[in-house]
Amino acid sequence: MRSYLSFLLIPLLAFGIFAGRVSAGSTAAQSEFSARLSYLEGDVRLSPGREGEPYIGKDWIEASAGMAVEEGYSVATQDGSAEIELENGSMLYLAPHSLSMFY
Repeated sequence: MRSYLSFLLIPLLAFGIFAGRVSAGSTAAQSEFSARLSYLEGDVRLSPGREGEPYIGKDWIEASAGMAVEEGYSVATQDGSAEIELENGSMLYLAPHSLSMFY
């Protein structure tokens, strides 16, 4: 009887260890930041940053709707406004003369 239980427990333990490794890996993949510019009006600029960190030097480009916003990016509105949709469905609204930096 005891050997029969051992025979059943070994595959269950192996599956539990494997399932734990899979879920740990999928959690790491889910932690990546993702957002996009969903709506723009007026003058809105985007800086891609440097090495994953925000940098508000001279590297600004004109933003357009649908552009991805990644870690290290900065979004600035001059005389315009913008909406940024985050990965969880939340929305950020940037009023005129605003700056948002994504660390």
